[in-house]
Amino acid sequence: MENRFKNLIALIEPLETDSYGEWSVDREHKGIEDDPIQFPYPIYTEVVDKLIDAIYEIESKYPEYGLRRYGEILEEHGIKWGQREMESVDVSDMDLQGVLALLMGMVRAERFCDGAIMGMLRSGAVLRWLQRIEKVVGMDVE
Repeated sequence: MENRFKNLIALIEPLETDSYGEWSVDREHKGIEDDPIQFPYPIYTEVVDKLIDAIYEIESKYPEYGLRRYGEILEEHGIKWGQREMESVDVSDMDLQGVLALLMGMVRAERFCDGAIMGMLRSGAVLRWLQRIEKVVGMDVE
């Protein structure tokens, strides 16, 4: 089981020092009908892109975790699907499926709210979630 999470756990250290990305803000256009501005959007670092890829890899390779049902899993754990609610969850005793559902919920939240991933990373929630996975699987990555 541990090898399933190697790519996720290996990101703990790089994420501790990563900037996560920056916001792209359109300063070239006037914001009028003939010259509309582009809404701001995040440009994530390579480390964050690897995190997203690792989460999707687990979802596709290991259907037994049911991550396509992340919303239901979060609900079963008493967690509302929302940034503040997810960030504040105490995962110290949470099972693996619950923590994975938090990660998948974060990735899916980005589709509805640009910057959701950046916010959860900056709050420290993602590092707590990854550290919980590391503890649950009892794995040290070199």
